[in-house]
Amino acid sequence: MAAVAPVTDSTWQSLVLDSTLPVLVEFSAPWCGPCRIIHPLIEELAKEYAGKFKFYKVNTDESPGIAAKYGIRSIPTVLIFKSGEKRDAVIGAVPKSTLTSSIEKRWREGMQKQKREGRSEHVGRLGRPFITIPVGKTNTSIFQGQQKL
Repeated sequence: MAAVAPVTDSTWQSLVLDSTLPVLVEFSAPWCGPCRIIHPLIEELAKEYAGKFKFYKVNTDESPGIAAKYGIRSIPTVLIFKSGEKRDAVIGAVPKSTLTSSIEKRWREGMQKQKREGRSEHVGRLGRPFITIPVGKTNTSIFQGQQKL
């Protein structure tokens, strides 16, 4: 089961910036009411996107340096990083759908890059993943474990 792990000034570089997966970082503080509202949504997303994204939480009272570096002026703020770069920001206690669309946007970018490189994994209409495998000048798609009809 995936969880939202804490990240601090000392672990920021290794956990967030050096991550091979995209990373969602929740900036919050224990006294923040809206942060307590959004955190359960982020926990749900961490379970849904386990293995595709990493999820971390920064306590801005304990790690103000990270918040200052990224210009965090309001909490909760969610930042999405990919390849060590900030790619998106969501400010405030927003609905889960807003967070999901931001995550999906970053995920699609990764899939488009893989497709350009000649490798990708997609989800078919039936919700089963299939892989696009380059064959000569054409692509052949198969469901994992069974042939696509």
